[in-house]
Amino acid sequence: MAKSLQGKVNRSMVIVAVMTGITISTAATLILFLSQMSIHLMTLASLLIALSLFAGFAAYLTGRHLTEQSANDLQTLQEAINEIVKGQDHRASEHLGLLKSQESTAELSGVVEPLEEIMSRQQKLASDHELRLKEAHNKGEKTKLQLASLRQLMNSAKMLIITADEQLNITFFNEFAQRFTGVQAEAILHRGLANVFPSGEWDDVNSAYQDILDGKHELIEHDSEIVDANGRIRTIWWLHSKFTENNTSTLLTIGHDVTERKETEKRIVWLAGHDPVTGMLNRNKFLEEFDKAIFEANRSQQTSCLLFIRIDETCFGDSHHLPAKQTVDSLLQHLAQSLKTLTYYTDIQGRLAELELAIIKVDTDEIGAQILADQLLMSINTLSVSGLPGIKIRAHVGKVMFPVNSTSAQELLGYAELAMHQAKSKSPMNSACQTLSLDQSEAGQDSQNTFWKQQIENALSEKRFILHYQPLLDLKTESTNFFEVLIRMKDAETSEIRTAGSFIDIAEKLDLIHLIDEFVLGSSLKTLLANREQRPDLKLVINLSERTLLNNRFIEQLGNALNKSQLPASCFNVKVSTHLALKNHNGVLQSLNRLKLLGCGIILDDFGLQTDVESQKLLALLKSLPVTMVKISGNLIKNLLMNDYDRLFVARVTKEAHNNNIQTIAEFVEEAPVLEALKTLEVDLAQGFFIGRPSAEM
Repeated sequence: MAKSLQGKVNRSMVIVAVMTGITISTAATLILFLSQMSIHLMTLASLLIALSLFAGFAAYLTGRHLTEQSANDLQTLQEAINEIVKGQDHRASEHLGLLKSQESTAELSGVVEPLEEIMSRQQKLASDHELRLKEAHNKGEKTKLQLASLRQLMNSAKMLIITADEQLNITFFNEFAQRFTGVQAEAILHRGLANVFPSGEWDDVNSAYQDILDGKHELIEHDSEIVDANGRIRTIWWLHSKFTENNTSTLLTIGHDVTERKETEKRIVWLAGHDPVTGMLNRNKFLEEFDKAIFEANRSQQTSCLLFIRIDETCFGDSHHLPAKQTVDSLLQHLAQSLKTLTYYTDIQGRLAELELAIIKVDTDEIGAQILADQLLMSINTLSVSGLPGIKIRAHVGKVMFPVNSTSAQELLGYAELAMHQAKSKSPMNSACQTLSLDQSEAGQDSQNTFWKQQIENALSEKRFILHYQPLLDLKTESTNFFEVLIRMKDAETSEIRTAGSFIDIAEKLDLIHLIDEFVLGSSLKTLLANREQRPDLKLVINLSERTLLNNRFIEQLGNALNKSQLPASCFNVKVSTHLALKNHNGVLQSLNRLKLLGCGIILDDFGLQTDVESQKLLALLKSLPVTMVKISGNLIKNLLMNDYDRLFVARVTKEAHNNNIQTIAEFVEEAPVLEALKTLEVDLAQGFFIGRPSAEM
């Protein structure tokens, strides 16, 4: 195109030169000069310069010896070129049209076409330029709107949004951040980010920012406490990142107020170990602390005392119909407040059941324990609770001293409950305390054994043993076809549902555990049969005592029961503790092989709880025993997110188990992050309160 235009302009100038008598060499020199100046550049400005020069040249020629017609045509041509240079395309077109309409020389008429082409190109360039200006304007306006919307969004967000440059100077501080902190943007902009965070945490935050700027991390999150505009301490979750534009990095910090969530989490954790009515420890947490107290008492040889307290429900009239829950709660709250004035901060208090409390008096003797019991009964006798007008509250207390040989927390609690029953038997209509001496005399043991033997046998005959079921979640299919069977006992007097921890240890010691195991087996088979049509994939997990597991007769009974019921043995899974497998490997191996022949599933329980056993020895069990599943200790799962060793051990156990075609189960799963971590570690099943609590219904 450029060469074509240049050729036409050159040709036109030659024609003019010939018409006016200028020599060809002179014309060639002029053409070369103009070409070097402008035409070869092919820019609009250059073309216009060339046309201006050409117009001047034409004017010069007009004054030479031309015919009148030629002079007029050249004059018209000059005016057309001048209008083109001015951008007056319409008037230029009129002049060029006039040249076409007149009988101009053929050579001069040949100049019109390239000029029209130049004018057309000029119009197109002008049109394109105008279009680009409009597009740029529209794009600029759109960008302005987008930036305005983004800024509005950032200002309206219920989060602290802060940006900073590479020197950590604040460049944006959104309106929510201003309201939350009480600091206006103009007071903090262009100041350092150190003004946002607590001084004691700045070194860590500054290091995090540098890591992001250096590309070591894309995102960093953490919690910190800041003081809000109202002077309250708030917990903020911070997320730091960066974005880069034109080789310049900008730090982006987002803060979310999680104070309420943190308080809720603390409340949940607190509730997991406490009674919400009295604020005392619940039964499980109390027993956990009791075990510690026993250990410390044995270590330091300090005498301590356990008081087991039961409010006598008969003082309310009909023992089967207690007062409204609100009234009972009020009574227990008053009693809990009284206990606080009678005990030290080192003493341990717990609510074991609806009307049962317990106190551990640390480092005391018989006299001190009796004084506390007397003060406690006096406080109970003088309780006055709205909603119970004219009713005299009474209670019975069982007292035992410890430590005593290797007696466990469950056993001591059972003995204290026995003493409470003895106090009630001696003084049914008045508050009383009874001390149970835990000497090892034959008579004392016979008395205790007789009491608990009757308790367990009566629960069996009166059908007060019941089963609860806790689900196990398959982490791949999200199904809950597995349920662990848990034994419970209904209290004859209070109808309280007692967990196995309150009677299993004593039942084993009194050689009654086989009766409970037989009940669990029979009831579990009934459950499977009742759900066979609706839930054909249902599988149950039962706990067997050491005595029952090693009893060949029991395994034979299990096989016969499965054959009779025509249930597939695979729906029945038996748990064996890792402790027992380590202690009696040969005996356990023999029993498990027999269970495997039946087709039952075998679960190795509490795996990893044995901190005194080398991990390699533990992992060797997976190969030496015919287990189908391994249940990882809840102590490891609870610390999974905080303890790298526990996480690595769980990963190693899972890998080793899968290499031997063994599935893994994680217990004590109580929050979503732990569940997600288990999925990442490829654990097969999960169990815990987050999955589902034990219930009489499946």
